Amino acid sequence: MTHRTSRWPVVALVALAVVVAIGSADPHGRSSAGAAVDPGTGAVIGEFVYGVTPARLLDTRPGYNTVDGLFSGSGRLSANTPITLTVGGRGPVPADATSVMLNVAVVDPSAPGFLSVWPSGTWPGTSNLNYVAGSVVPNSVFSGLSGGTLRIMASGGSPHVVVDVMGYLSDQPAA
Repeated sequence: MTHRTSRWPVVALVALAVVVAIGSADPHGRSSAGAAVDPGTGAVIGEFVYGVTPARLLDTRPGYNTVDGLFSGSGRLSANTPITLTVGGRGPVPADATSVMLNVAVVDPSAPGFLSVWPSGTWPGTSNLNYVAGSVVPNSVFSGLSGGTLRIMASGGSPHVVVDVMGYLSDQPAA
């Protein structure tokens, strides 16, 4: 009689150790998960994902405020003219955040177009949402940050834009 052993329980245990999520919550309403632990060294690998209580970071409409009063009431976006939005260090987003999860909305454009969000540099040739005249169009956007900022551009229709942060990524654990 041959005794056969299976390696699957050991493999499953090692795989489980590699993807152990580190979770925590802090007094600011941030919760984290998603970083992995190297089973050999115990070192954290990757980035932490933090969900936050939504906070408004941009509202171009007059009379509307943001979490800190910055980037509010600046007026409609001009066609094909990117703006730079500071995200890191504002509201629940720490200065060392590497990426953000946003809800971006276009409000009352005068013509059809699209809106793009990207980390830095020139327009990457993509759009995050499309709109028609007179509409309100929201969309979830995940974007990297460059020096704590990102770029936003409307192709036309001079829309108002509203940006709320829903979460961020950081290579640092919550304090």
